[in-house]
Amino acid sequence: MSRAHDPGHYFQTTSALEDTARKAAKAKNTHGLPIKLPSKILAVCADPQDEHHQLYVAEAAGNVKRINIEVGQTLTQTTAVSSGWRQSLTRYAADA
Repeated sequence: MSRAHDPGHYFQTTSALEDTARKAAKAKNTHGLPIKLPSKILAVCADPQDEHHQLYVAEAAGNVKRINIEVGQTLTQTTAVSSGWRQSLTRYAADA
């Protein structure tokens, strides 16, 4: 039995087709130097050690990435981050 993995082979409503076209056009956007991540963003917080240029981003895929927002480069990838704002502590768990 052959299975089609291409969404174009299935019945789709007009609104679903419009939504797919909108997302495709949005993915081609290069204005403002967007950062592309492989999964949905769940949380974002500034790096307490460098608040102006780096962020921690938690993704639905189970990863936490430290990203330099000026160049859009991933600096560190871990599975968990714990940050204490009062003591300026940052702990990393299970570096990937």
